[in-house]
Amino acid sequence: MNAAALHSLSDSLPALPEVLAPLNEALTPALRLGFGNPLPLSMGIVLLKVTGRKTGKARTLPLVCSDYGTLLAVSTVRGNSQWVLNLAAKPRARIWLRGRERTVLAAVFRNGERLDQSSLPDDFPARFARAFSGLAGSSVALLHLQ
Repeated sequence: MNAAALHSLSDSLPALPEVLAPLNEALTPALRLGFGNPLPLSMGIVLLKVTGRKTGKARTLPLVCSDYGTLLAVSTVRGNSQWVLNLAAKPRARIWLRGRERTVLAAVFRNGERLDQSSLPDDFPARFARAFSGLAGSSVALLHLQ
């Protein structure tokens, strides 16, 4: 397949947000009830509710999550995810975990740099998240349950 054919094919495919939006909407009710959430020391999916840094509107989205007790790690491989910048601007957010809505305080990292101004220390988990985000070229948020 030549470059022109590949370009034509990519133009005909829907954008990733257009594909994910209906899937996210379909998953949301089950995730609010706790289905698919991680058990302690495992992985799953949680709903994260952030406030838009420009609009001030609440946005809720499902994210893959690792649960370490009072610390949760959520990550994305998409470099332009707006939830990362929204969470960095307002590091206090809400999640749904095991059927309960909880408040979290976040430390947010992208490409090895810490983006937030929260009061969370730059301790071992934060240093690990910083290094991981730098190596993987991704974004990582550590969510501390309040």
